[in-house]
Amino acid sequence: MSEPNVDYNQIQTGDIEDVSVAQLEMAIGKELASVLHQHYPRRNWAVAVDASNGICAVMELDISKDKGYLLHLTRPMTELRGMMFKVGGEILERAGLPTSKKFNPELLEDLPRNLRDDVVTPDLIAPEELRVKK
Repeated sequence: MSEPNVDYNQIQTGDIEDVSVAQLEMAIGKELASVLHQHYPRRNWAVAVDASNGICAVMELDISKDKGYLLHLTRPMTELRGMMFKVGGEILERAGLPTSKKFNPELLEDLPRNLRDDVVTPDLIAPEELRVKK
């Protein structure tokens, strides 16, 4: 049974160490996501940080909900902020979307999609069969 006075908008863990790790992940994620929102506004960015494994997953959810860019958190935060600018641009360019700040979200409607509603990017399209000369 749930407690009536628990604020479920806050981090819910049972261990003090878990709370500090979750707060660290939240702080890193907010910092890195702010770079994406500053340089590429009006897009649906998701940044998930796993501090125990030292990685950060970056996705644009209107392009794909399960594919993105994996970034290792072994560098200083100032360097990671600079890398996020490049990561966001890479994700958008692979989907054929403009990287300018003036972005029309209606462009997403015309992109080819698969059954999972992910954008089909040119690097995911299977190559044509090789034709052997007879």
